[in-house]
Amino acid sequence: NLYCQERGKLRAEKRVKAFTAFFTLQFLGFNYLTYITYSWDIVEPFVCVTGFIDMLIGSLFYTKVGRIWDIGGITEYYQDKMFKKLVKTQQIDLKKYEYYKAGI
Repeated sequence: NLYCQERGKLRAEKRVKAFTAFFTLQFLGFNYLTYITYSWDIVEPFVCVTGFIDMLIGSLFYTKVGRIWDIGGITEYYQDKMFKKLVKTQQIDLKKYEYYKAGI
């Protein structure tokens, strides 16, 4: 169903934009704290811990989903997830959809 694919794509793009905004704000916040408010000596432990947490999140994502923690992997995962959710709410038989999509 084209409707479910487009809606899934839009929701996935929103999710990726939220992740991108989070990591951009994290980066900008650490730069502000390092160069304006405090010094690197004070901010370094927080940056180190945050880096490890980000790495842990990426590793857990890869372990759970089997896709790399990048924009393409996150987009594909959430696009598939949202598509399946919308197909379920629309009560579309996914096996028949895949059968007709394959052109058999």
